[in-house]
Amino acid sequence: MSKRRLPSQLRHDGDDDRFHKPPSKALLPSHKLQCFSVACLDMPRLEFGDKIVLPPRWSITFYMTVVLPSLSPPNPQQLIKKKQINMNLQAQKTPKNLIAKKSPDRFLLKDVCDAKTHYAIMFEARLPQGRIVKLIVEAMKDLISEGNIDCTKSGLALQSMDGSHVSLVSLLLRAEGFEHYRCDRNISLGVQTASLSKILKCSGNDDALSLSAEDNGDALNIMFEATSGDRVSDFSLKLMDIDSEHLGIPGTEYVATVRMPAGEFQRICRDLQTMGDTCTIAVGKEGVKFSVSGDLGAGNITLKNNTAAEKESDRVIITMEEPVELTFALRYLNMFAKATPLSETVTLSMSPGIPVVVEYAIGDMGYMRFYLAPKVEEDD
Repeated sequence: MSKRRLPSQLRHDGDDDRFHKPPSKALLPSHKLQCFSVACLDMPRLEFGDKIVLPPRWSITFYMTVVLPSLSPPNPQQLIKKKQINMNLQAQKTPKNLIAKKSPDRFLLKDVCDAKTHYAIMFEARLPQGRIVKLIVEAMKDLISEGNIDCTKSGLALQSMDGSHVSLVSLLLRAEGFEHYRCDRNISLGVQTASLSKILKCSGNDDALSLSAEDNGDALNIMFEATSGDRVSDFSLKLMDIDSEHLGIPGTEYVATVRMPAGEFQRICRDLQTMGDTCTIAVGKEGVKFSVSGDLGAGNITLKNNTAAEKESDRVIITMEEPVELTFALRYLNMFAKATPLSETVTLSMSPGIPVVVEYAIGDMGYMRFYLAPKVEEDD
């Protein structure tokens, strides 16, 4: 296979460190891919020789109509089917050159150890336990219909209020909790939670999850990979322009906190809703009491401080500076309790006259917090 110099239609743009191939009339410049690491492109539209050797620290910019989203390590070798084209992504390092190799069914750019690269994909994250994201979305989709996922170098965050502005959900997933995480600049990805939930339900419980988004793109790319490696599914979710103001949640010293088994909290909320619509939570010396009163009657469930349980997740730990009693809508508490699969324990933080915080820790990765304003008794 012969080697040759760069074709004349490629030019170097000085300090920009890129090659550009001007789009011809036959090409629709609707999509521009700035290649990095590994990329497979639709072959018939490219007019290059058998092999092109580029100088070190240079890359190519192509104008394309069909692009397969790029994948980063640690799993660059995947068998993907995209637009009826089977392409095998491979990464191979060479000492000093970036090699673009032509083959009958694919155009393969091979990575370089010291290449200065440019990215079309500006955000990507991979989580081996993709089920976590599925549980997160299931826990909040009935509470909020849409929200902005804020992507930064430190991780993913989401903050959104429900339609009646009574409750708020705050989510944090730290970058360190992902197997692979990269975010070149801060972006907000507006998603509809019901649509995202439908896509996530297409994954298996043990599938790995990969998320990616292009710079100025209009979709969130979602990929599921089976642990066996024999099944890969990829979807794209259209993004929304959501005009939402980020609410600064002030740091608050709560006078009472209750840490209890998440399953117990879910069971209490479910049982009490059969008796009434509101629940009064009172923290005192005797423990924490959940009370309900309705047309059918009244009921109380009291949990006492229990730090002696063998399993830490079974303990009820109450800290209190002063007694506090607040009343909340059970409908919202039951929606919060849908996050139970995320954590073995839940923490309630309370102070007079301000929203309660219901927090589920997501391992060491982050948390999911729900804020609910207390009901105010109307004067007769």
